[in-house]
Amino acid sequence: AAATVFLNRLPSSAPPTRDGSAAQMSVSVAMVIDGPPALRPSGEADLDESSRQSIDAAARAVAATHGAPLTLAIRPNLLAALTRSTSATDQETLAALRQAVQARSASLTIGRMPYADVDFGGLIDTDNGGGELLRQIALGDTTAMDALGLQPNASTWWDSATITTSSLDMLNALGAKRVTPPADRLTLTTGRPEHLAVT
Repeated sequence: AAATVFLNRLPSSAPPTRDGSAAQMSVSVAMVIDGPPALRPSGEADLDESSRQSIDAAARAVAATHGAPLTLAIRPNLLAALTRSTSATDQETLAALRQAVQARSASLTIGRMPYADVDFGGLIDTDNGGGELLRQIALGDTTAMDALGLQPNASTWWDSATITTSSLDMLNALGAKRVTPPADRLTLTTGRPEHLAVT
C-alpha cells in the first residue's frame, strides 16, 4: 500500500497579512474513493470487497473527525451499488456513512465526480462527447445527493481522467476552479512521470 501526502508550506519570506500578523495557511483533508464498476447489466449491486472496505473506512473516518475541514469524494457508481445492495452489512454501512456526513455537514464537502470512470479528456472531443460528459456529471450529482443527502461541490474536480485543454474549458464552465489528478498521472514538461506531489 502507498499513500501520497501533499504538503504545502509558506515561504520563509512570506509577507505579513493586512493586520500585520504572521501569514497562515488553511489545510483540509481529502478522501477519494474509487473502484471498478459496481453494478451488473441487470442493475444489481456487484461491489467488490476492496470498495466495500474503503467506503466503510470512510464512514468511520468521517464520524471520528470533528471540526477540521474535510472533503469526501466517492465514485457515484459505488454509492448507487451500495444503495441497491440487498446485503444488510452494505445497508448498515450506507446508513453509517449518511449519518456521519449529515452530522458533519457544516465542515464537510462532497467532491464532484462523474458517475462512472470515463476518460474525460478523450471523450470530450468525440461526437456528442460533451453531452455524455454532462450526463455523467448530472447522474453523479443526483446519485451522491440521494445517497448522502449533500449536494456535491463543483469547485474542485476529483477524477483520474485525462485532463486536456478542451476538458479544462468545460470544467471551468461547470464551475471547477481546481483539478486534482492522482500524483502518478502528473507529468513534468520534460515528459518524465513525476511521482512526487506537485502543487
